[in-house]
Amino acid sequence: MEKIDSVLVKETPSGFAVFDGFPYLVTLATNVAYHFTLLPRGPAIFLLAIAESQHLVNDLPQCLVLNHRVWQYYWHEGTEQEWRKQPPLGGTILFGKLHCFRHFPLTQELLSRYEKLAGFKGNGGGNLIFGDFEKGGRTATAEQIRKLTGKQPNGIPVGLVRCPHCGHWKGECLDPSPEFAGKVMPVHCLCDNRNYCARCGQLLYQYKLNANYYDEAGCKVCHVPGFKAFEHRCSDDRREVRQ
Repeated sequence: MEKIDSVLVKETPSGFAVFDGFPYLVTLATNVAYHFTLLPRGPAIFLLAIAESQHLVNDLPQCLVLNHRVWQYYWHEGTEQEWRKQPPLGGTILFGKLHCFRHFPLTQELLSRYEKLAGFKGNGGGNLIFGDFEKGGRTATAEQIRKLTGKQPNGIPVGLVRCPHCGHWKGECLDPSPEFAGKVMPVHCLCDNRNYCARCGQLLYQYKLNANYYDEAGCKVCHVPGFKAFEHRCSDDRREVRQ
């Protein structure tokens, strides 16, 4: 397959509108919520470095879109790669919610593209943003049901252990909620959270994004959708994140 600056060249499917204010970086907060960061025009290697660095800092999937035919995804290892056949399409588009680790002067050219993005109607999304209704769970096998059914003496679901560092629960367990009966849920402690703000270096949210934590008081597995990152506000004590 032909390559241009190590970026795969592909065709987008017909029937979908692609925002043409290239180049830009798309952060996939959830499967239906995309955050756009417009980038200054420059060499592909410069833009690729920005995208990779942003992925490492935010710890969220990113897609660098150079034009209608050229884009590059940055995923977590093992993530489904079905979308790699096209740039992010559909969903709800947001901008101005996440900071890039590099500051780009708001030139007239960049401002014009942001004005164009604000009026972009080709995304097909709505005003409501939803997270993963399945909480990343999967149907338990017979063996998992045998091993994970029940609670520990302390009332915590079997399969969860307390992290010796942060004190929160982690592991995987059968969801105690009747709504998710028979579903195995991954649970993360605070130490697993690596979603940092690229501007101030602080966590985007208390818990890991697009993941679950166990609420001991409520005896339930809670899901944290990626769009919680948009609630982050940098403190006055800002520092640069060094790569």
